[in-house]
Amino acid sequence: MGAHYERHVGFMNFGATFVNAHQYEPMMEQKALSTKGVPGAIQNAPALLALRISDDSPTDGQGGVVIHSVSVRVNGIVRPEVEPFIVRLSERGDDRQSYISGRLRNGDRKPLPPLANDYQSINRGSSYNTYDPYINYAAFDVDVYYRGYEFPFWIDHLFYRDFKLHGPEHVINQVRVDNEGEKPIVVDAEFAHELAEESGTYGFATLDDLPQAFDGEEYAMLYVDLEPLGEFIESVEVDLSLANDYHVELSELDIAGTTPNPSRSNYRDRYRYASYFRTVARAKGNPQDGVPRLVRVKSGVPTGLSLYSVNAHGVLRGFEINAEFSRSRSFYQYASGTPQPRVALEDVSTNALQREAMPGGRSSVNDNAFYVTVKKDAERWGFGAEVFSIGPLYTTEFRSYIGRDERDTSGNPIAYNNTMIHRLVEDNDDNDRYPDSWYNNAPSGLQGQSDVDGIFPGLDEDKDGIPDTNRNFNAIPDYQEPFLMYTADPPIYDFGEDANHNDVIDVRENDIDADLPYDQDIKGFHTYLSVAPLRGVNLTLGVKDTRQIAGPAPDRSFYSRIGYARRIPSLGNFMASASIERIKDGIEDELSVYSDRVLTVAEQFELDFAGLQRNIKVAPFLEGPREDPLLFLNSTRSRIYVDTKWGSVNSAWKIRNKIKFETNNQHAGEVFDGTIQEGRRLNRWTMVNTFDYKWQFGSRIGLFSGIKMRYLREWDSDEENDTTRETHMIPIAKLQYWLTERTRLQFGMQGLGFFLPYRVEDSVGLDNTFEQYDAVLMISNSSKYFGYLISTNAGINRRNKEYESDDIGTIRNEDFVAAFVNVIVGFEAE
Repeated sequence: MGAHYERHVGFMNFGATFVNAHQYEPMMEQKALSTKGVPGAIQNAPALLALRISDDSPTDGQGGVVIHSVSVRVNGIVRPEVEPFIVRLSERGDDRQSYISGRLRNGDRKPLPPLANDYQSINRGSSYNTYDPYINYAAFDVDVYYRGYEFPFWIDHLFYRDFKLHGPEHVINQVRVDNEGEKPIVVDAEFAHELAEESGTYGFATLDDLPQAFDGEEYAMLYVDLEPLGEFIESVEVDLSLANDYHVELSELDIAGTTPNPSRSNYRDRYRYASYFRTVARAKGNPQDGVPRLVRVKSGVPTGLSLYSVNAHGVLRGFEINAEFSRSRSFYQYASGTPQPRVALEDVSTNALQREAMPGGRSSVNDNAFYVTVKKDAERWGFGAEVFSIGPLYTTEFRSYIGRDERDTSGNPIAYNNTMIHRLVEDNDDNDRYPDSWYNNAPSGLQGQSDVDGIFPGLDEDKDGIPDTNRNFNAIPDYQEPFLMYTADPPIYDFGEDANHNDVIDVRENDIDADLPYDQDIKGFHTYLSVAPLRGVNLTLGVKDTRQIAGPAPDRSFYSRIGYARRIPSLGNFMASASIERIKDGIEDELSVYSDRVLTVAEQFELDFAGLQRNIKVAPFLEGPREDPLLFLNSTRSRIYVDTKWGSVNSAWKIRNKIKFETNNQHAGEVFDGTIQEGRRLNRWTMVNTFDYKWQFGSRIGLFSGIKMRYLREWDSDEENDTTRETHMIPIAKLQYWLTERTRLQFGMQGLGFFLPYRVEDSVGLDNTFEQYDAVLMISNSSKYFGYLISTNAGINRRNKEYESDDIGTIRNEDFVAAFVNVIVGFEAE
C-alpha cells in the first residue's frame, strides 16, 4: 500500500510519500493486524538462533571484534540454563566446505559434498527450491546462498559441537535409543570431523572460554538452543558484550515435521531451514578502544516494511534544486509458541487464535537516507553540488518467510530458501524492462520475471534486448568472433567516468544492490565547477569527500578534467579527454561481470537443464563476481583518451583511432586503515585503429575491405616485465552480389593469404599467440510474411587456426569446414 502527495509552492514543488508492505494473516481478527504485519499462523516458533559475529573492518589489519559475554533473556527473564556455544570459522559463501560425509561399510569416508562454485546459478537464483538439506546440493540446487544472502551450515556446526564436547563416538540420540529403540546416530558415522580439523577453518568455544577475539575474515557462529526449554515463548533477547568493530547478523531455524509427529533426531532432518542472515547491529566507524559495549539482539521474523519520505524540487534563477529525506522502518515480531514441529494444516486457525491472545514481542530497525543537490548548466559554465547520506541499515527490501506448500502464479514452489524477497526499489542496472532479479526466473505470462534477456549495462544502446557485443545471438562475444570483431571491442578498451574508483567505468557496472541514488553506508558531499572557454572545450574541477558510516573507509578525490569535442560534417568527429585525479579510496565496490570465456555446450546444458540461468540463451557467457582490487587507496591517477572518426557520412573511406593511456601512481606510506602501501606506478595503454574502404561496382556488387589493429599493454613501472601485452591484427574483406532485391550472395575473408593473416600476438602469455584464416560463402534472403520479417542464411565456413606453440597447438588448433543454415524471425516495424 502507498500514497503520494505533492504541492506546488512558489518556485518549489513539495511532496510526501508513504509505502508499506507487510505480511497479513487472514485467520486473525482485524484488531490483531496492522501495517507492521504479523508472522504467518503456519510459521514455527524458532528452535535455534544462529548469530554471526564478525569484524566489520576485516581488511584493516587491526584488532577485530572481541566477544566478552553472552546472556539470553526469554520472556524478559535471564535464563542461565541456556548455554550458547561458538563455532569459529573463516570461509563464507560457496567457499564453505560441508563435512557431512558418512562412513562406508569398509570404514572409508565417503567423498565430501562438492563446493557449489556456481555463481551463474547462485547469483541469479533458481525457479525451484526444496527443503532438502544444504548438504544435498548439486549444480542445480542453489540452496546454499543467493545473490549475496547466506544462511549458516548448521548441520556441520551441531555435529562439530558434539565432536568437540563428547568425542567422535558420541551418540546424539542416546535418549531415543534407550527409550524407543531408535538406531544410534554416531558423530563419526555422519561427520568428517578429522577433515574439519585438518582444514584449519574450524574452531570451538563455550562461554567459559570467553573472551574470544575474531580478526580479519574469521568470524563467530554463536548458537542459542531454545528447544530444551520446552515452554511457550513470546520473546527472546540475546545480550552481547562486544568490543572493537563489530557486525552482528541473525538467522533463525525452526524444527521440521508436523505435529503430532515428533521431530527427527539427525541434524540433517531435525530443522526445516535457516532464514537468511539479516544485519541487526554494526559498530559506528571503526572503534579500537577495546571497551565492551552492550548489543541487544531481539529475535523476530520480518513482518513488514514502511518507507516514509518527503521531497522537494524546483528551479531558482536557473539553479535546479532536488532534495529528499527518507526513513525506512523494518518491523519484526517473534513467532510466539513452543519450539516444536509445525502445526498440522487443520490446526493453523488454532495457532492463529493463540497468537492473538499471546503475541510475540515486536522490534524494529530504523535508518535514514537523504540527499540535496543543486545544479546549473549555463552556456559557458556549469556548477553542481550534492550532500548525501544513506544509512547502513536503511533498506527498501522486505523478506517474508512462507510455508513449503506456497506456490507462485505459475504453480511453481516459491524460490530462495522459502523466502519471498520484495524489492520496493529494484536492481536494474541496464535500465531495461526487466529487473535484474525477481521472484521467479522462468518465463511466465502471469507475473514479473527476472532479467531474462541478460544484464548488460551500457551495452544495449538500441534497447532491443540483445547486447551490442552479441548481436548475432550466439555463444561467442562479437569481439572474439570473426568478421563481427571488426566493429566490437572488449570492455577494457572502453573509456568513461569511474567515479567509485573500482577500475570499471560506471556505465558498465552491474551489481546486485537496489538502484538507490547513492550506495548504502555512505555519507559525504561532492561539488564541481565547469567552464567552456572555447568552442568545444570544457574544463572541470571537482572535489568529493565521502566515507562509510558504519565502516571506516573513505572515498576522497580532487579531480581536474579537460575535454574537447568537435564534429566537422565534411571531415569527421573528434573527441579528446585528459584528467588528473588525487584519490584516497578504501571503499569496496564489488560487481557481477561476464568473462570472455564462452560456456561449453555441456556447461550451457547443465545450467539450462534445471532452468536456473535466466538468460542462458542470450548470454551464454561465464558470469562471476568481481572484487574491488582497491587500486586507489592513496593514488594520483592520470588519464588521456582520444577518439577520432575520419570520413564524412557519404565517404567511401573511414578511419577510426581510439587511444587510451592511464597511469595510477600509488604513493608510498600509510593509508586510512593504518597499513603501509608500497609506492609504484601502474600503467595501461590501449589502442584501436581501423581503416576501411567500400567499393561499389554498379548497383549489384559491393566490396568492403578493411584492417583493424587492437593493442593492449599493462605494466608496473617498477617491474621489468609487462603484466599484459597483446596485439591483434584483423584484416577483412567482404564481397556481396545482389541476385535480387531481397537475395544476395556473400563471400568474406578474415585473414588475407599467407602475408596478411588474422594474428593475435601475446608477448606475456606466449601460449596465446596464433594465426587464423576464416572464409565464409553464404546466400541470404530477407522476406515478409503476414507482418513478420524472415531472414534466411545458408552457407559454408572454412577455418584454419594454428598456435605458435606446438604443445598448445595439439589441443587448440582448428582446421575444419562447416555448413550452416539459420532462420531469424522478427516483427515488422509499425
